[in-house]
Amino acid sequence: MPFTCNLCHEKFCPAHRLPENHDCPRKDIFWTDEYRKAKLYQSPPRAQQQPAFAFASPKAIPFARTDQKKAEMEHYERVLFMNPALISFGRETVDLLIAFLLIFWGISFYGIFTGQQSLASALAYGLAVAPAFILHELGHKYMAMHYGRYARFSIIKNFALLTFFMGFLPFFIGTPGATMILGRPPSKRENGLFSIAGPSVNFTLALVFLLIFPIARTGPEFFAVFVDISIFVNIILGLFNLLPFSIIDGKKIWTWSRPIWFTAVGLFMLLLLLYLPFSIYLAS
Repeated sequence: MPFTCNLCHEKFCPAHRLPENHDCPRKDIFWTDEYRKAKLYQSPPRAQQQPAFAFASPKAIPFARTDQKKAEMEHYERVLFMNPALISFGRETVDLLIAFLLIFWGISFYGIFTGQQSLASALAYGLAVAPAFILHELGHKYMAMHYGRYARFSIIKNFALLTFFMGFLPFFIGTPGATMILGRPPSKRENGLFSIAGPSVNFTLALVFLLIFPIARTGPEFFAVFVDISIFVNIILGLFNLLPFSIIDGKKIWTWSRPIWFTAVGLFMLLLLLYLPFSIYLAS
């Protein structure tokens, strides 16, 4: 459900729909008085600065400082809550849990209901796909927080509905939410770093599972299926998010640094080339 910027007319996700939150070529217009009067955008409230001490007596009396960071967090939470495209349950952990369950439902229910998959196999698929998505989004979050932004995962209404209805279909395409990054406008480099953090998490997960793959094949069938699917899902999820189109991570990485984009794609392709013959050999 992309949003169109009023200045550059490009499409963006809910977190980057405002000119101040993406690398808008006309974002200077945003700061003009005329434009700001015409459009009301949320900005975090600035706490009134108070002196650290008052010398009304011979002894210094400390004032209680207003917690600016807490005020900004409460403001951003109100912004997310009032966004009609989002559903917020007040706590990010609850939103993440609901997203996990939606993905688990979407990937597992059809196979169990139709009898095409055993319960163990369906559980292995669900437990492989849901964490790959959740950890991907958390990668975006913590990278943005490292650069001083307010970031949290939120559920997107239409995407959540799509993910739910995928449970009744024999294939799965779904993403119930995304990481919302708020604060000062990111630079092109910061936008690229925020974006590449997600695929980097998937690459790390795929590499770890690939290293334990030979051991997993000699263990219980459930664990072997889980590791096998985890490798494949993390590689595919990483490659998909590196596509340089629309609001996908790859578009922002491509805009920031094409050498880094080609390097990231090359590393994922190398993992895929290592995984496929290895998987076929162990399965034979």
